[in-house]
Amino acid sequence: MAQILYLIDTQREEDIGVIIEDEVQFLIDNLAEAGVEDQEYYIDEEILDFLAESSCDEELLSLFTEALEGQTDVTVHDEVH
Repeated sequence: MAQILYLIDTQREEDIGVIIEDEVQFLIDNLAEAGVEDQEYYIDEEILDFLAESSCDEELLSLFTEALEGQTDVTVHDEVH
């Protein structure tokens, strides 16, 4: 059974949504992480375009699009609840 993780907006300190291990792996494979032990990702419009071109899951793209609403960028991380 796949582990379920929560995507958190670190600037607003609120949940963005739920993601599964495959989506986390996609982020690991396609984005630079903020630190060695930290799975934190910077997202802006340019990154969204890159993810879309990289065959990102539509639900994950929607989560990021909603998280960016009203902001120029967002930093997110995942955690187990």
